[in-house]
Amino acid sequence: MPRNSEPPPCGRCRGTGRITYQRPRRTADGTVVFVDSVEDCDTCGGTGVCR
Repeated sequence: MPRNSEPPPCGRCRGTGRITYQRPRRTADGTVVFVDSVEDCDTCGGTGVCR
């Protein structure tokens, strides 16, 4: 059975290499809102494919 030379797309980031997290942020009046924070996937290192 031949093996693929390329690793499969990472399931965690769906192959995009980036993951969007919801991060809390306190506004000037003291309320907390959640904002999107996009970062490299720590599983694939931003490559989009599993290590």
